[in-house]
Amino acid sequence: MKISLIVGALAFFCSTAISQVPRRTLIEEFTSSSSDQSAACDNAINQFEGEAPGHFCIVKWYLPKGTPGGANAFYGDYTVSDARSHSYYGNDTVPRIYLNGGSHFDPTALSADGLRSHLIPEYAKTSPFSMKVTQSVTGDSLFSTVSIHLYDSTLDLQKLSIGVIVTQRYSETSDINHFPYHTNIVRTVLPSMDPKFGVIRDPIPFAISMAGQQSKVFHFATKIGTSWDRYGLVSVGVIQNNETMEVLQCNWTVPEVAFSRPSATTFIFLGGKTPWQCALKNVGDTDIRIYPQSTTTFPVSWDIRLSGFETPSFILKPGVSVTGTFISDKIGPFRESGEFIALLRTDPGLVLGSVAGTMIGNDSRDLIIKNWASSVHKTDADILAWKQFGLDAAICNEDALGSLFNDNLNRFRTIYIERSNYGNANELEILRRFLIGGGRLIFNSNIVNSLFSNSIIDTTTDKYAVNFEALFHTIPKPVGAINWTKGNVVVGRVFTDTLTPLFSLASRPVEPLVPVDTHLCKPLFVTQQGAVVGVASEAYMGRTAYLTFPISDINSGATASLVMGKILNWFATPYKVKQSDIALLNSEVYPNPASTTCSIHLDAPFDHTLSCSFFNEFGVEVRIVPMSSKDNTLTFDCSTLPSGAYHYRIAAGEKLSEGRIVVSR
Repeated sequence: MKISLIVGALAFFCSTAISQVPRRTLIEEFTSSSSDQSAACDNAINQFEGEAPGHFCIVKWYLPKGTPGGANAFYGDYTVSDARSHSYYGNDTVPRIYLNGGSHFDPTALSADGLRSHLIPEYAKTSPFSMKVTQSVTGDSLFSTVSIHLYDSTLDLQKLSIGVIVTQRYSETSDINHFPYHTNIVRTVLPSMDPKFGVIRDPIPFAISMAGQQSKVFHFATKIGTSWDRYGLVSVGVIQNNETMEVLQCNWTVPEVAFSRPSATTFIFLGGKTPWQCALKNVGDTDIRIYPQSTTTFPVSWDIRLSGFETPSFILKPGVSVTGTFISDKIGPFRESGEFIALLRTDPGLVLGSVAGTMIGNDSRDLIIKNWASSVHKTDADILAWKQFGLDAAICNEDALGSLFNDNLNRFRTIYIERSNYGNANELEILRRFLIGGGRLIFNSNIVNSLFSNSIIDTTTDKYAVNFEALFHTIPKPVGAINWTKGNVVVGRVFTDTLTPLFSLASRPVEPLVPVDTHLCKPLFVTQQGAVVGVASEAYMGRTAYLTFPISDINSGATASLVMGKILNWFATPYKVKQSDIALLNSEVYPNPASTTCSIHLDAPFDHTLSCSFFNEFGVEVRIVPMSSKDNTLTFDCSTLPSGAYHYRIAAGEKLSEGRIVVSR
């Protein structure tokens, strides 16, 4: 009798002393397969997902947002996602992330650290439930089992429901981004989701199912859809309060393996090695067998292989970490580029981690940068067109400038950008540095009015003004601050014979309007049938060429020679401005170098208000220096300028004078 009383007392103590356990965070991401903002978030979110073990589960609800016709058949039941987004959470935007059904935020432009800062407060939360989720795939059916234990017997269960969100973690098939499909795509909800209100339905009300019990096992099943990857299915168990929308507990069937990957997706293959690395760590308490798998389009001459992950499989012991990378025994030269996808699977095929990206050969001399949704491979039409006029090109997606080439861009002689939108402050600064080093920049877009969104202006005449000023200033001037009028055009040379009848493309009228008062560009016009289809411009720090057509439109070797031959020769030939283009004033600086004051002597009188702008070595306008004048000599105070080399530009009415001065102390 005494023994039974002690056992009963212990059981009572265990059930009452522990009323809360750690709560796993449910991340619900509402996103779209055709939204640029959503696509921009993918890299950071996919990188951060490797931290899920012990912390969170993530599911992605896809909505047909973004470009017209944005629905993607692969993602399946948009009706379910729409009900969850609009009806349940009252959300109508993508991308949007909800944490445990409560706090939510826009992940646009957030880094992995930024995402982490939102989630860390959730990790400290507790739950009255513990949960374990298992699943099995048999024939054409998925069976999910959710085992729960309730630690707080006083909890009101009336508003709670339990269910399983069935997701697909990965597919080997590449999507329009040419990377693996995003992780944890929602396939269905079990037992069902209310199509009107987005609520997870219970087969039997949760409170009745528990019926005073503290432990309960729930069973769910569904047919596998014809487009689903049966080896990539994940069951995410969820207990949610449908009145407050709070998620009290969740768990999933992904093994507890932490996965880390680089934030960049473009890498230079240098000397048979690359900075690309990814790592796995078993944070669970059982052995896990890993099956590495890689698919690449690298040039055969690279003889590249995946190192660090033993193939065809290896055992990852508890607490053990392994790191993989691509290597080659060859020493080069490594030219051109290639894509790669590395998948790390476990039984029965579930992907624990995936990395996709582009590898650039370190001996490539030219670089093509494409849209995030463009194909990137060595058979690309632009690559083939470039070879017609002797350019040795590698190709990559848009992240290359920011994530890879900050300090490596000058290894290339030519950069060709085929983007529908381009030009944030960091990217433009990198391009400026490239131009200063003598690089040749060519850019275009099939969608003229969205290229350089801060630099192309749709005028009232339904033509376009190319605002090259955005390339040469750290902070581009607002459109309203520039007087874009037809009279403000610096007349340049016209290549009337550049384009021939063999060159077949739709004529797109482009009106290059360059403000005379900035004098940043001296354009060269490329015309076809009387319409301007290209502009090449020169500033004191470098030259750029803008085309309204992709280079792949050049459909013959003869035309390539005529078009690109002239443009490339123009890059290499010194350009002297004609007096008919703009009136120049010769000037001499004394002393040079200067320390406190300096004088500039002009070779002709002037009777206009003078303005003098100074630019540092990176093309950033430092200031407009106050000046005094006497006869043909200008004197100004440079004592407040830091030591260094500067470019000055003096405007006197329609006349200009430009030169270089060194401030030294």
